Amino acid sequence: MPNLEILAMPESIQGPKRWEWFDTVNKQIADAVANGQGVTMGPDAAKHYHQMQTLLETKHVQQIAMHHNAVVVMACSMIEKDPVLKQEWIEEHLAQANENTYIMHKSAQAFYDQRALPFPETKEEHRANLAKAKQAEKQDQQRFPSWKQALEENSDAF
Repeated sequence: MPNLEILAMPESIQGPKRWEWFDTVNKQIADAVANGQGVTMGPDAAKHYHQMQTLLETKHVQQIAMHHNAVVVMACSMIEKDPVLKQEWIEEHLAQANENTYIMHKSAQAFYDQRALPFPETKEEHRANLAKAKQAEKQDQQRFPSWKQALEENSDAF
């Protein structure tokens, strides 16, 4: 059985299309391995694959750091005795994450149900879960300015 040749990523593709190329190459490699077939990459394909793999690893370690820091902030807020400082720990981390819409919500459980990501079994499942959570976040971001304006107008009435 001849080796499968991985084609280089076309220079013209940008953004998400690069990740599609990378996913396709990973699937081709997995299929070749499953079939006992070798894989060949030219210098350009290897260069592009390496660039995407490096980006993937960087994203992965950044996500681990974000998760770790979120847990540390939650622990700090639990350790903090002063209720004002306790809240500041969390608010500062939310501000760094550009999350300000939580204040619109009345129910912590409803917010969690809307935004939390279930533990995925596959990359595809994760992407679908993430898209759903991002859609909820986007809807909140769109509602936030009018919610904030209404809040300010109501507070002026008192």
